Amino acid sequence: MVRPFSEVAGIRCRAYSLPLERAIADFGADVPFGQVAPKMKEHYGIDLAACAPRLLTERVARELTEADCLPAARPSHVANWLIVETDGGMVPIVETLAGAADARKGKTTRWREAKVCIAQRQGEVVPKAGVTMDGPTEAGAIRKRLAEALGFNAKTQVHGVGDGATWIGDQIEEQFGAQGGFLIDLFHVCDYLTPASVVCAPDCPKDWVASQKARLLAGQAGEVVAEMKPHVEPSPIDDAQAPVRAAWRYLSNRLDQLDYPRAIALNLPIGSGAIESAHRYLVQARLKRPGAWWREDIAQAMMNLRVMRHNQLWEAYWEKRWAEPLRRAA
Repeated sequence: MVRPFSEVAGIRCRAYSLPLERAIADFGADVPFGQVAPKMKEHYGIDLAACAPRLLTERVARELTEADCLPAARPSHVANWLIVETDGGMVPIVETLAGAADARKGKTTRWREAKVCIAQRQGEVVPKAGVTMDGPTEAGAIRKRLAEALGFNAKTQVHGVGDGATWIGDQIEEQFGAQGGFLIDLFHVCDYLTPASVVCAPDCPKDWVASQKARLLAGQAGEVVAEMKPHVEPSPIDDAQAPVRAAWRYLSNRLDQLDYPRAIALNLPIGSGAIESAHRYLVQARLKRPGAWWREDIAQAMMNLRVMRHNQLWEAYWEKRWAEPLRRAA
């Protein structure tokens, strides 16, 4: 007996077809849920209940697995350079207190760090990406998986670049060993040199920063540290009021992560603009809109949804969803 198409496609009374579900989730991943219904009316002539965009988009997002969002490993024997970056940014989180009579009043708000990881082959423009609100180990594992999806093997060299957060460099070493190296973003270093310049060269602070930057690019990080040493504030002064001490300590502890001439010679990035941009278009563009607050599980799910589309796995996900009722009907 031939089964009705609606049954095979999983369409039920007062439910949504997969094509409609896909369109709603696509809009909901990009714009506030309140804007989805008007867009569906404009583009498809379909009226939606006011609560439908949020409920349906969040349901799709919550059901995503790691395999749906992150690309699969692709074995390769080619020796190449991979560039990996990680950066954290804050996401607004809301928690409703259990048993509160008024959910609007019985709630707490806080910020939670979302760690964005990207990986790309040298010369590529669009990286593979992943996001987690868990700890450094989980972020490192995502970064390793992205590298494996791009063909990481025993011949691959990995170039990491980012701010000076200790855990980022540590995870490069833990995940890639001797095949990995880490470089501190030059502009982040300059963020330390700029306040120190007012003390080290009060008459010409901008020229002093430019001079130290030129030294760093020439591989003279040791000379930069030596230049600041005589100006380091004495210990009784609080750290918040000691910009030279902060810069001197920061660079002194990271001299092995300041080899800019090598990166330039190998045509590798010395700035972390790619990961900062990824944080904006993957996380901030949707989750940090004015007035937006998210439950922690929904925040992670929404980031997964956006990552899946970025990694060009959107079509594969919906093909899998479409195949499920067909398999059941067979």
